[in-house]
Amino acid sequence: MIITSILGENILKYLHLDLTYLPGEGIIAISGENESGKSTIGETICFALFGRTFSLEPRYIKKIIRWGESHCSVIITFRQGSEHYRLSRIIDNQGNHGAKLSRLDNELLIANGVSAVSSAINDLLGYDFDDFINSFYLAQREIITPHPRSETVKIMAGIAPLECVAKKFDVEISLEKQELASDEQKINEIKSDLADLSFDKAQLRILRKQYTTNNDILSELRRKFKRLEQANRHYKETLPLIHASHSILGTTKFLNKLLLLLTIMVSGGWLLLAQFPENPPAGWIVAYLTMVIPNWTQYQIEYLQWSLFGILGMFAWLLFFLVLNAILNRRIQRLEGERISLAVTLRKIYHSANVYRSIEISLAGLEHPADEEVHHIAQRIIDNATTLLEIESIVNRTLTWLHTLSNQYEQMVSSLDATIIREEEKQRKAEHLDGLSKKLDATINEHHRRIAVRHLANELLQGACGRVAQRFNRDVRDLVGMTLPLFTDGRYQYLRIDNDLNVRIFSKEKHDFMDLDEVSSGTQRQTMLALRLTLARHLLERTKGMPQFLFLDELFAFFDESRTRQSLEVLPKLNDNLKQIWVVAQSFREEVKSNFSAHIECLRDKLHQTNR
Repeated sequence: MIITSILGENILKYLHLDLTYLPGEGIIAISGENESGKSTIGETICFALFGRTFSLEPRYIKKIIRWGESHCSVIITFRQGSEHYRLSRIIDNQGNHGAKLSRLDNELLIANGVSAVSSAINDLLGYDFDDFINSFYLAQREIITPHPRSETVKIMAGIAPLECVAKKFDVEISLEKQELASDEQKINEIKSDLADLSFDKAQLRILRKQYTTNNDILSELRRKFKRLEQANRHYKETLPLIHASHSILGTTKFLNKLLLLLTIMVSGGWLLLAQFPENPPAGWIVAYLTMVIPNWTQYQIEYLQWSLFGILGMFAWLLFFLVLNAILNRRIQRLEGERISLAVTLRKIYHSANVYRSIEISLAGLEHPADEEVHHIAQRIIDNATTLLEIESIVNRTLTWLHTLSNQYEQMVSSLDATIIREEEKQRKAEHLDGLSKKLDATINEHHRRIAVRHLANELLQGACGRVAQRFNRDVRDLVGMTLPLFTDGRYQYLRIDNDLNVRIFSKEKHDFMDLDEVSSGTQRQTMLALRLTLARHLLERTKGMPQFLFLDELFAFFDESRTRQSLEVLPKLNDNLKQIWVVAQSFREEVKSNFSAHIECLRDKLHQTNR
């Protein structure tokens, strides 16, 4: 960056500050008495570029406004490479601050606003305020050894990008550790929740098996209850039919006997009359018939014929009643089967259901028929030796017992079902928590891996930073060794610089290296100046590598005339890219003014600029 003009209003000591046609190369000397405004020019450049100054803290930046005025402004034009730029900045006593950066050739606005301009300047120049005041801007202060851990030195050495990456790794490690702690806390909470659940897969399997067994028993008991109830109902429905069938059967048996007797008698009489009329019994029959039926003899043949038809009719009825008897007998046997079926069903159901009394169920106080009683009554039912009342009693008691037994198992099944539902809910929660635990385990392992990788990366970066620092110190030592003889007229040519940038110089007279406090203050300042300028050259190489200005405020305050003259002759020769060098002093001897490209004289708030 090369400054081409500076225009300011109401800034520090100046009502108007007008520096134009500034030369782009050589020394620009600024001279004047104390409090004449020499340092104000450097402060103005700082304020224009970065919105702050070396001497004022950012919170007191309003003090840059000239006493009694309400605002100040500054416009600086500069060249960066082949491009020309205008940077304007304004601030008032209310703290309102504005900035604008644009190109000169086409008036293209690059950035508007303090933050935007600050970012744009940093991108354009390649350095910020801290880098600037530690390299290209040497304010009115004691020249001291730059701190080896300062950001500027780190940028110059090339360590800053590595440390930036290391810091990012440190931040990532910290975040990973926070997330790791959070995940470990979560997994501990999950383990605690799992412990509180007390879920046991084996217990759930046992419960499901018990549920299946008891549910099967319940279904079987309900089927037995229904079968016994049905058998009893069928028996009660068939009992009137059995009685009716027995009654009809008795009647048909009597009619069968009566018809059989009549048929035999009529058939025998007809046979005697028709075939054996001479037989005495036939005569008895004829005498009886003659007495009963008038004109029997006259119509004997006709009566015998009708008698034959009557015999045949009675025989037909006899056959009918015989068939009816057979049908009734079969029906009675079938109906009697319902009675036997009831007895068998009662015996079997009671025997099978009786087994369930001992299967994980409390039947205290439950009344049930005794085994002997059930078997005795069942046998009596089979033998048809019991009454309907007895049958009703034993069946109802058995049904009641089955119903109670079913209710007990139903309660057990219902209880098991509720328990299984709770256990299955526990299982779902446990599986969910277990899944989360496995994911967290994987995440925790990944956190450990990422932390280990970043620790390893930081170790490698640390080693790289050490090697870069050693190489940088070696380069600085070599460059200062080349620059220092120019400032000291060859009296000091060799020096040593340790990792903390502490300097020891070699004395030809003593043939040994000496600490800085062993040489004169002028030599110390020359050595520190050489070191500062060397660091500035490094920063220049690390940034854009374009022509740059250098501002040295009161550099020669403690230099004698010989060192001042020698330094002014050396400064333009230090580096091809350090083109524009601003030097501030109270006065310059006439013989050195020939080295200046421009001379700015500060005369109590007024400026006089002379360009060669």
